[in-house]
Amino acid sequence: MTDVRSPNVGNQENPDSPSPRRSVAWLAWSLAGLSVIMFATGVAFALLSAFVGGVGLPADFLIFVPFLAFPVVGALIASKRPENSVGWICLAAGLF
Repeated sequence: MTDVRSPNVGNQENPDSPSPRRSVAWLAWSLAGLSVIMFATGVAFALLSAFVGGVGLPADFLIFVPFLAFPVVGALIASKRPENSVGWICLAAGLF
């Protein structure tokens, strides 16, 4: 009897190859990391422009921090349930 909760263990022909589930989880977390890097880059540019131009407050960009929840929640969903399209939609929303 097989355990329903056990993940796919990989390719039976080549045991060294990663399982598709692990590859999907890696892709999901990579997209979430890309979203976080893009956000951090935007904040860095906002800080530079505030110090150089003296216009606007860097704290004004903190209102966008909750939008990081979309890629993080999307990565959690997509890495655990890759067939669920809601996770992938949240990840895509985090890239915009």
